[in-house]
Amino acid sequence: MKKLSHTEELFVIEYLRNGQNATQAYLTVRPNSSIKSAKVSACRLLKKSSVIEAIKNEVEKRYDESIASREYLINEAHEIGKEARQDKSYGSAIKAIELKGKLNKVFDSEEPEMKGYINLIQSITVNVDEGAIDVTPEDKD
Repeated sequence: MKKLSHTEELFVIEYLRNGQNATQAYLTVRPNSSIKSAKVSACRLLKKSSVIEAIKNEVEKRYDESIASREYLINEAHEIGKEARQDKSYGSAIKAIELKGKLNKVFDSEEPEMKGYINLIQSITVNVDEGAIDVTPEDKD
């Protein structure tokens, strides 16, 4: 892959930062340009294979980083939930399960079997928050 110029590198970063508005990205990089010349120059940049490849690589990198971050958070929620259950901190365990479900996008699902699970978790969470379910551990003296 051909190395990008400094202007091209800045354009790629700004293009992805601003929601893929090429003209605005170019104007940010070259603020003294007219709108008309920014449109033409941005169009030219988006036709260059090296710029297209750089955009594609940056998008993939950001996607991979977001997946890794999400996986890390899911694992953390899982570990917190396990520890909370072992300590009989049921309220914390339920919150960890709920967080894990949100991170896994369980609550976005429209599948009927998931609806029941979602309703159950939300119901338990609300009842714990309102004190309707006592989650304090019992003394076994």
